Amino acid sequence: MRTKRRSTSEDGGLLSVPEAARVLNVRPGQVYRLVELGRLPHIRIGKYIRFSPDLVEQLMRGGDKGGPET
Repeated sequence: MRTKRRSTSEDGGLLSVPEAARVLNVRPGQVYRLVELGRLPHIRIGKYIRFSPDLVEQLMRGGDKGGPET
């Protein structure tokens, strides 16, 4: 019998691009764009991009976006 694989966010780990997109209520392509622009702090693990749930929540609330100050 196969067990259901838990997502990284359910076990307190890092968020994947689709998970971050759901939290931010945007499409995954927009998450990649935010990474490219330096607006969304991330961690690269090999070819994968992961996000701290706390930093994604902070961005969603309009906090520090990780970009240069204006």
